[in-house]
Amino acid sequence: MSKIIETLPLFSEPFSIGRLDVDQKNILKYLKTISYKPRTPALRKSFDYNILISDNFKLLDEIPSLKKEIESALTEHIQKILQYNIDFYIYASWSAKTLPQGYAARHHHANGWLSAVYYPIGHKDFQIRFYPPRMANWHCDKIKEYNIYNSSSWTFTAEDNMLIIFNNLIDHEILCNTSDQDRYSIACNLIPKGKLGKGEWDQHQTIIKDLI
Repeated sequence: MSKIIETLPLFSEPFSIGRLDVDQKNILKYLKTISYKPRTPALRKSFDYNILISDNFKLLDEIPSLKKEIESALTEHIQKILQYNIDFYIYASWSAKTLPQGYAARHHHANGWLSAVYYPIGHKDFQIRFYPPRMANWHCDKIKEYNIYNSSSWTFTAEDNMLIIFNNLIDHEILCNTSDQDRYSIACNLIPKGKLGKGEWDQHQTIIKDLI
């Protein structure tokens, strides 16, 4: 008879996966027309290879149908999963064009709260890998089956119209694009609206109102 009554995934970091109801072919067509630029040479040597970033960092404003779908998914994640009764503001959104053999090293998005990444077109060689915020100081190589409790990373393969929502401080890396196709994605960062903090710090609060 088992002595374990209940297992609780306490203090976990929820990831939400969505399938958006948009015309991904038209979005991909649009992404192929916009301007991209490489990162600075100093950064690229240590961070990425064969990845171009859109000049526009308010990209979702140019694709209102996609922005509406992403905002709806973010609202569901915040209110139904996290159970926060707050609104939010997407302060940055951009596209990444990952060329064949392109990749980005492990990193996270600073200066925000949640991040999301959208893939218009999926492919078995378009993958993103996430890492836990706290790593064990030892490693066990006798794992019977990997699960959310014992995994040292978690990899998602992009599918058509796929959206992934996660805490922006979670480390992730763009795995090498081993296909012969360019890989397009749109990422965004958001912050909560309203008063941040409580109690004795109220007089020092940051108020985020109608941001432009």
